[in-house]
Amino acid sequence: MLPMVLATIVAVISAVASLRRILFVIHATTLEPSLVLERLRGERGSAQVKAVLALFAVQPEGSFERELSDALSGPQTARPILVAQAETEFGWTLRRWDRVPRVCASISSSCAFLLASMVLRSGLTFAEGTYPNFNGLVFRAMGVVVLGLAGTSAAIAAQRIATALVRQRRAAVTALVDRLEECLEASETAEIGP
Repeated sequence: MLPMVLATIVAVISAVASLRRILFVIHATTLEPSLVLERLRGERGSAQVKAVLALFAVQPEGSFERELSDALSGPQTARPILVAQAETEFGWTLRRWDRVPRVCASISSSCAFLLASMVLRSGLTFAEGTYPNFNGLVFRAMGVVVLGLAGTSAAIAAQRIATALVRQRRAAVTALVDRLEECLEASETAEIGP
């Protein structure tokens, strides 16, 4: 009974830790970059760039949006460097807990096989003159393995989901930064005039 409980605990902790990785990717930005990008599309985008940067400026300190706003509001000569720095910081934010689901999958499966071998070993120690129930013993060991593999499967699924989300977030942020720079350049050119 104890190995089954331990396998369940390890599987649940592995799944929860792996799901936390997904939350870190989702909350890498305060605002959804694809929705902000949608607001900046078309002719009205150039007109709204100042409002978007003002919205970014009031985001919490250390957020990607705030850093991007500071970078784009800075001197024009330093702007590419500051924007690249903000994008690099965003990349590091996306990599937070990057390896955790893989480690959780490994721990969950290893614990499952270890606990299953303990079930088999304890079941094969019997008093002289008695014989163990091999069918029940194998089924208990397999139950422990199945619990561990469920934790492993959850960790692998979380890793795949997080990887897909990272790709989407990177693409959305890159498109957003490009559009913001384009709109700012157009608005600055319009202010200077011919």
